[in-house]
Parts: sequence; C-alpha cells; structure tokens
Amino acid sequence: MVGETIHEVESGSKTKLNTCNSKGTDIQEFYKDCNVFVTGGTGFLGKLLIEKLLRSCPAINKIFVIIRPKKGKSPETRKDELIKCVVFDVLKATNPDFHQKLVMVLGDCSLPKIGLSPSDYEMLTQQVNIIFHLAATVRFDEKFNIAVPINIGGTKEIIDLCRTCVNLKSMVYVSTAYSNCPLKEIKECFYDPPLDAEKDINYLSTTDEAVLEVLKYK
Repeated sequence: MVGETIHEVESGSKTKLNTCNSKGTDIQEFYKDCNVFVTGGTGFLGKLLIEKLLRSCPAINKIFVIIRPKKGKSPETRKDELIKCVVFDVLKATNPDFHQKLVMVLGDCSLPKIGLSPSDYEMLTQQVNIIFHLAATVRFDEKFNIAVPINIGGTKEIIDLCRTCVNLKSMVYVSTAYSNCPLKEIKECFYDPPLDAEKDINYLSTTDEAVLEVLKYK
C-alpha cells in the first residue's frame, strides 16, 4: 500500500533495520501535504495503516481518526492509549513528535453522519483528501441491529461524506474477504447487491429484535 526501502546495516555483532524513505516516490508524492481520514483506526489493521503512513510518508500533513466517545476519557487520552501499541515503537524512536499529526475526532460509524458534530463534519469536508474506511463488525454471528448500521449504514454515510469533500483524491474501502462467498468464482467486476441498503436499514428500525434473530440464520 505504501512503499519503502529497508536496508540492513551491520553494526558489530548486531544487525539493525533502518527505514529509508526514498525521496520522491510516486506514493510519497501522492500523500505529501495530504490530510487522511481513517475509520477503524483503533483496530488491528487501523493501527498498522496509521503507523505505515506516518513512517513511510513523513510529508503527510494530518491523520484524522474517528473514535467512539468513552466516559471519562478525552480524545487526547484515547490518542495516548492508541500510540502505546508496540507497533508505534519505531516511530517513537525515530520521530518522537509523530503523534502531533494524529487528530482524534469523536464519532460513531453506526450513526447518521457517522456521529460527528456539525463542526467536525464540516472540518473534514473542507480538509480531508484521502479516506480509509476500515470500521466494521467482523463477527459472523453479529446481531442484525448491530451489523447493519455499522457495516451497511456506516459505509453509506462514508460515501455521503466523500460526496461533500471539496478536495477528495481517493477513498479506500476495506471489506471482508468473504464477500460473494456463495460464488465458486469471483470475477474482478462490480456485482449488484442482493439487498437494498435503505430498505434494510428501515426494516431494522421497524422490526422486533426477536424476529431479526430468527431471520439471521436464514
């Protein structure tokens, strides 16, 4: 996804791996001075993505990360918890100020306008150039009234956000590897969805949870 060159440098009896960002690569130029918005940034893949972008594309401007509100924890506290992950250790050693490029915004991908405040939503539409949508529930036995608002509704809201961004360059959607699993052969083409997203979301809001649980296994 993001290019880099790694050189092994012999130092006595120890071998060190130094990251050498090749000046002017196409990918680095693409991300130069850009603002990136990431959903699912606190998950496994999200942390790896954020670290990779910051380490391999040092000229990136900011990375906005949506986080759910937690009682008694400010966005800065949540950011401190995020960067405690071992995956950020190399960045801490080579660029201790990397965290200044991380901006946490409160929201919830299962809600309209992904739960952002009007000011944060407007800020993202004006500043964001690249969007990575990773947020999702990946449990195969998840309740419909949880899975649909996040996986379907959240994706729809991200698309709506993309349409209002004034300087958007790209949007990357990370989906499950089990899409179209009933097919023996999956071709590189667009498939029509078997269900209507709007109807699914509306159905959830008018159907008893017990009925939804029965339908889940069909």
